[in-house]
Amino acid sequence: MPPPEQIELPFGRILFAGNEVTLESTIDDPPKWRLACAQGLTLGGFSASRMRPDGVQDEMGVLLFKVDERYRGDPDTRACELVVLLHNGNHGSNDRDYVEAVTFRHDGIWAFGKRVI
Repeated sequence: MPPPEQIELPFGRILFAGNEVTLESTIDDPPKWRLACAQGLTLGGFSASRMRPDGVQDEMGVLLFKVDERYRGDPDTRACELVVLLHNGNHGSNDRDYVEAVTFRHDGIWAFGKRVI
């Protein structure tokens, strides 16, 4: 494999090698991806998709950072939840085609809608 292409930054670098991207910090502070939105309840997310031969992507799983549903009426809340959504295998791509498999909150973990920890 050829050496990675890279973008040098004041406090680190971004490397592109094959099908991977690496974000490196060169200071005593870990690298972070910052996801932010000005409004709404979903703050950001990462999705994983299968790509068809025609280039169309079929989303199969999503990690979503959201305002904790129990605090959504509080405009100043910083309570967050991390939700793992998995496609249910149907051919649709609407919200109803995903299962909320696991939800992580500051005070517990829920799996398929039931608190487990």
